[in-house]
Amino acid sequence: MEIMEQCKSKKKSLVVEDLNFKQLKTRMLYRSKKQNKTLSSFAYKKILEKLERKCIMNEVDVIKVDPKNTSKIGKEKYTKIKGLSVHYCAAYVINRRDMGFVD
Repeated sequence: MEIMEQCKSKKKSLVVEDLNFKQLKTRMLYRSKKQNKTLSSFAYKKILEKLERKCIMNEVDVIKVDPKNTSKIGKEKYTKIKGLSVHYCAAYVINRRDMGFVD
C-alpha cells in the first residue's frame, strides 16, 4: 500500500473516519431490497481491520476521528480556497480534526 509506505517513511499516523453503520442498518427496513443488500454487503469493517493489521505490522498508528459533517465543512469552507474537490477538502477536514482544530 502506497499510503502505508508514505506514513512509515515520514513517521506519520494514518487518520481515518470512524464510520458506524449500525444506526443506518437499523433503518434498513424502510429501504428497497437493493439498497439493503448493498449496505449489508459493504465491507467497511473488514477493510478497516485489514488496514489496522497492516499498520501494526508497519509500525504506523491509526487514528480514528468523528466523520460528522466532514464533506459539508470541506465543501463550504475549503473548496474555493484550496481549489480542490469536495472529497479532498473532506480529507483536509479529517486531518485538521486529528491535529486538534475545530472547524
